[in-house]
Amino acid sequence: MSETILTAETLREMLNRGQPVTVLDVRHANEWAEWAIPDSLNADVYDALKANNPTAMAGVALPVDRPVVTV
Repeated sequence: MSETILTAETLREMLNRGQPVTVLDVRHANEWAEWAIPDSLNADVYDALKANNPTAMAGVALPVDRPVVTV
């Protein structure tokens, strides 16, 4: 697994080109409900990730055939 930091503009270009990418939004569900990137997935795990909880992402199913961009 590799980690790359993308700018919002780069992500926008990827989405506009129809490039296969999964956008995982880890913000609280109410924040995601206020505004979200179209077709993004929400996993309300921000607090658990911030607390370095090793099981924060347990149960979050992500595709393995495309990049995942976390917001």
